[in-house]
Amino acid sequence: MSNTQGDWNAAVNHIRAPRTWAVTALLALAVAASVHAWGSPLTFIPVALYLGSRVVVDVAKDVPPWLTNIPVLVGLGAGTLLAAFAHFQFGWHQFIAVAAPALVTVGAIGLVGFATIWRHLNLPPNRLLIAEGVVAVVGGLAFRLSRPESVNKLQGRASDLFGREGITEATSLFSIDQGIILKPLAQIGFGFYLGQLRSCL
Repeated sequence: MSNTQGDWNAAVNHIRAPRTWAVTALLALAVAASVHAWGSPLTFIPVALYLGSRVVVDVAKDVPPWLTNIPVLVGLGAGTLLAAFAHFQFGWHQFIAVAAPALVTVGAIGLVGFATIWRHLNLPPNRLLIAEGVVAVVGGLAFRLSRPESVNKLQGRASDLFGREGITEATSLFSIDQGIILKPLAQIGFGFYLGQLRSCL
């Protein structure tokens, strides 16, 4: 019982700590930046894996998942709003840059709510992990059947992310065959040269 009370107090102190909310703000910026930089929902897989394992630990320690995961949910929600603002205000990227973090946020809220109910019913934590796996498989199959065009797009993104060769970042800046002037210009950008020129004046 003392361990449970200690875990509860630790969770409350974590929520009250200013550092927690500073990291939450960084998470929001990272969500918005990553989805516009990469344009792929695959970048949110680590977040899903983290939340899926975190709620199981919370249930095992008898701490409400909704309490411990408030900062993550707020960070995801704020990141979604930032991504939506950049898309609708400035026309950045396709609508997937808004839909992907929004779906992740809704899924995260649903997962935390599901784990909270699981804890309230005093069900074993190890079975929660199994239930998460079943829901993920069923949800993935349902998504594949209902949105095959989105699945094809995701597969294309995955191929680009893991299998693309010859990307600029993996080649030499100063190789003769690529050109010792144009290659750095393509990789670093023209602004770099303008900055260097200005510093010399």
